[in-house]
Amino acid sequence: IAATLSYFLDQLSLVKKRYDNLQLMPSSSSECIRVAERDVRKWHQIISSYLSTVKIESKPTLPVFVKADTIQYQLPLFKAIAAQHSYVANGSCLELISTKQEEKGESDSDSDIESEQKLSHKKVSQEDLKRNELLQIDHAGKEIFQNTRGHVNNEGLAVFTPIRLTIGISTITEFLPPSATEIISRQTYSGMKADETPFDLVRLMLAHLDERGSLVSTGSIWINKSERPVVDESLTDVMRVAISIFRHCKELEPRNLQYWSWYVAAVFGRLCIASGTSLSGKTNESERKRQRLPCFSEARVEASCAVDEFIQCAKNENCPMFFFAVTSMLEWKRAMILLHRHALFSTVNRLHAYTTYQWAVKCCSKMSLERVQSLYDNKKIPLDALLDVLAVLVEQNACDMNRWSSLVAALGGVGTAAEEKCNSLGKCSDGCNALQKGLCVNHAIQQERNEDVWWWGKSRASDWESAFFVTPRSNTSTSQDFIRGVLDSNLSAHWKSLDRRQVITARTSHQEASLPDDPQDCMDWLFDEEEGDNDFDIDLSYEQLLPGKHASNTNLTSDDHLDTLSKITDKHMRALCLKVIVACHLLGVWHPFVSNSILWLSVKAHASNSSACESLHWLAIHGLDIQAYIQKRESTEV
Repeated sequence: IAATLSYFLDQLSLVKKRYDNLQLMPSSSSECIRVAERDVRKWHQIISSYLSTVKIESKPTLPVFVKADTIQYQLPLFKAIAAQHSYVANGSCLELISTKQEEKGESDSDSDIESEQKLSHKKVSQEDLKRNELLQIDHAGKEIFQNTRGHVNNEGLAVFTPIRLTIGISTITEFLPPSATEIISRQTYSGMKADETPFDLVRLMLAHLDERGSLVSTGSIWINKSERPVVDESLTDVMRVAISIFRHCKELEPRNLQYWSWYVAAVFGRLCIASGTSLSGKTNESERKRQRLPCFSEARVEASCAVDEFIQCAKNENCPMFFFAVTSMLEWKRAMILLHRHALFSTVNRLHAYTTYQWAVKCCSKMSLERVQSLYDNKKIPLDALLDVLAVLVEQNACDMNRWSSLVAALGGVGTAAEEKCNSLGKCSDGCNALQKGLCVNHAIQQERNEDVWWWGKSRASDWESAFFVTPRSNTSTSQDFIRGVLDSNLSAHWKSLDRRQVITARTSHQEASLPDDPQDCMDWLFDEEEGDNDFDIDLSYEQLLPGKHASNTNLTSDDHLDTLSKITDKHMRALCLKVIVACHLLGVWHPFVSNSILWLSVKAHASNSSACESLHWLAIHGLDIQAYIQKRESTEV
């Protein structure tokens, strides 16, 4: 099948290329274009006929005493159906539109044909192209459904879940207008867009129907005449059929994310339709035209069970894409509010923060980083969670200076505003004497780390110490006289003439933000019929308290306090400065790497190296007392 189909597709590709070229050439005659179009249609018909014949011939003739679901006897039929699905989904529907164009052309005179061809092939409007595209997608979905609905109950094909997933989706699209079919037929989990999970597609499809007035109740007046209406009660019945197909798929392959996502998304879709509420967010609930359906209670129980099972599955799989899918599920606000117990909104937000963090720290994509940054900006996750994600990014590519810059921007400076005991004692012995006046080490954080509390550097401090923090060598002798000369020279102006308002302090974590150790600890918000949650008086105004798709506007790589890095022209010194700040937070302000790096920069600065001078200034801005480091080296040389 594959070899023959490949040959046919090659021939189709050739004639389509010729057809496209003729359309682009101003000198092409309408007759040449029509001939090329007939060739395209001919190969479409050949491939369609071949696939239909293959499917018929592939039906197994079972020997006596052989079970009907024996895989080896059903495999040829599965391959034939899969090939037909793939071909239909990727362009065979063009035949329908080409045929209509030809029939219309044959009914006109030659002069009419010529003028119409020029209009249709040369000056096709964007609206016409969009309309044709929607018709093609709609036709593809309906053709897949018509060709495979007879195989839904075929026990021999039950193990071939890919075609059953396609059947489940086409079961829904069969009932939808073209514009809604296009939405639900989009690719999922490609990593290219934010709204691409099955949860997003079903949610957007329902919002589209509701916004256009196409989702109606039985007996209601249909206002939108541009496309056929969709009766809510009938759509819930169709969703129930699709749910049973998706459930079968995920039971056969319980580790397949696509099957799980489509199953839970279809369950959510049925719940939202049955609620009778507005699904577009643009209709006042007091003016809604649809009413709650009798199946709402049953759909609510089913959705609650599906959520609990899906989160448990994501926990067991511990896979970034599973956590991404759960995050997308929790961001479907209308479904969440229908399943929510009031006064427990902080719990679902903690669950959403946990799944987003797990997705980001395991995936480290740009989109996941933006989500984590947004959660930190909105005080939903602690600073250590953001730092953990940024540290993983550094570990993936330690040669990328932008990743170090992002980590430093999130860390901020080294010190915090001086604590009361530091002010009363002048300088304390815990490292505060390495910082600028008015700053001190965060003693509370140090105490927590000594008590073995988790933080972003707990499991990586020793590894980073040996892998990243190696002091550059210098051939210059650092005798006591040399160090005294550095202190007495004009070099000290780079860190002494510092505007105190420029000094950057360390970022602090939000005290109220915390992540659960186990996602199951954050499930008390979920509707539970067994606990008597039968209150249907759902206040939709609380939706604003639920998690949503928010991306941070903060660009860590262009933070204000990193702008001065551009003045450090030597890229090695720039990287060294970034590592010094990270080492201060990770290993302490008096770590040998920090002291030796500052001394090395001082030696270079004494030799009139402008980048070294700017490096010392930049470190001083981030809270380090350069003179204290040099003086300590002087005392050790005595």
